[in-house]
Amino acid sequence: MTQEPKSIKIPPEDLEKLVEFIRRRGKPQTMQALIRHYVESLKESKQP
Repeated sequence: MTQEPKSIKIPPEDLEKLVEFIRRRGKPQTMQALIRHYVESLKESKQP
């Protein structure tokens, strides 16, 4: 089992996207789940 990082560094320009992302998801979920989905969506958006 890998240890999840306890904190995450988010650049200010990504913070707005994160807030919007959380609002869109709507349903409450754990921070870990949110961050994992967010990081996955960032990876997808950075791909050409």
